[in-house]
Amino acid sequence: MMIGYEIIPTSDRISPVFRFKNLHHLDVHLPFDENLILIAPELDQLISLQVSTHRLDYEFDAQKQLQALLNRAPHLTSLIFKYWSLPWSEQKPPYDCFNKSIRQLGLQDIDQEYNSRDCMQLCHSSIGKQCQVLAIAVENRHNILELIEGMSNLRTLNVVCRDDIWRMKNENKISSSSNDELIDWLQQSLSSICTIIRHDELIKDSKQNCFQPIHLWF
Repeated sequence: MMIGYEIIPTSDRISPVFRFKNLHHLDVHLPFDENLILIAPELDQLISLQVSTHRLDYEFDAQKQLQALLNRAPHLTSLIFKYWSLPWSEQKPPYDCFNKSIRQLGLQDIDQEYNSRDCMQLCHSSIGKQCQVLAIAVENRHNILELIEGMSNLRTLNVVCRDDIWRMKNENKISSSSNDELIDWLQQSLSSICTIIRHDELIKDSKQNCFQPIHLWF
């Protein structure tokens, strides 16, 4: 079972009627209130969590709320961050949060690309160290190598790279390059046992520039 949860204005709140005890997938907007705990009192069967943030004009402790959810989900395997925007914080997820069962991490918001410092923090984070499947947007191609070198358990990487000349301006204008320069560069930089392909899917940023992710298996 999957549910989504979002706070509604205070004046419109009502006490929850339903209780969900067998959730496998949860999509939640932060910050959440006490009603989420009432609606979903048990998360012990949760395997997938997607979190987003509201565009708010006040601060809240996103890491504390996220960790509160992770503490209640002992079998969580997938954690995805979508539409993540905290104007008062420069740090990017997954922060210093902990959950020993997470193996898949989704950070592929093209408007929130990870630079070298961000990648280093990710590699040293608890979740980054145990991550096996990662989707992410990075600032440049060298960040890809940093992640591969720094995440010892990584087995699959789905990455969008800002300096990728293969990107599309829209669905009808494909890059004029006949060779996939970034894949060629990665193949020269990585071990021959690494498989690299270009995805057909398109990911758009806020300016409607389109990117095609690269998928790597180790």
